[in-house]
Amino acid sequence: MSSGKRRARVSEPHVRPRAATSTAPKARRPADRVGQDATRQLSTAPVHLRAAEQALAAGEPEKARASVDRAIAEGVREADIPRLALALAETNRYLGRHKDSLDWIDRRLAQAPSPKTRAVLLRARITSLRGIDTQAILNQADEALAAAQAAHDMESYAAVLMAGSFAGYRKGDAPAAQKFARLAAQ
Repeated sequence: MSSGKRRARVSEPHVRPRAATSTAPKARRPADRVGQDATRQLSTAPVHLRAAEQALAAGEPEKARASVDRAIAEGVREADIPRLALALAETNRYLGRHKDSLDWIDRRLAQAPSPKTRAVLLRARITSLRGIDTQAILNQADEALAAAQAAHDMESYAAVLMAGSFAGYRKGDAPAAQKFARLAAQ
């Protein structure tokens, strides 16, 4: 008979488990204090960035672009800007939308980002230029390399070296290509 009562108590929606009726104050999240739903305060931009990266890896640039657009619409923290910049540049490279990437990157560079973010933004800028202006890569590579070196960002440094070497090759500029090869060998 006691098990029958137990079932009845569990199935009644107004009966709470004993631990939930504690009179101790609940810990409040910052968003709760201002009377807003905490889930609205938490950005899901990193989730969208991960989806964009996965879509790029799967060869689905349209899907990646939609995820990047959602991340931009939500607002991205400074820490996530490097991932966003690289995903945006790569996505738009596949879609032939290089100018869109360059415009977004230039707006971010104008906001005086941290050295690490600046290095990645310049790397993404160089990546975006690969499809439209190899001479601009040669003109801007030194700045991007200096920023990457100052930020100790060897991935960006290597990516800019690769793009610079490619640009020299495409332009038929052997001295420029050799310059990047020498830098890579150091």
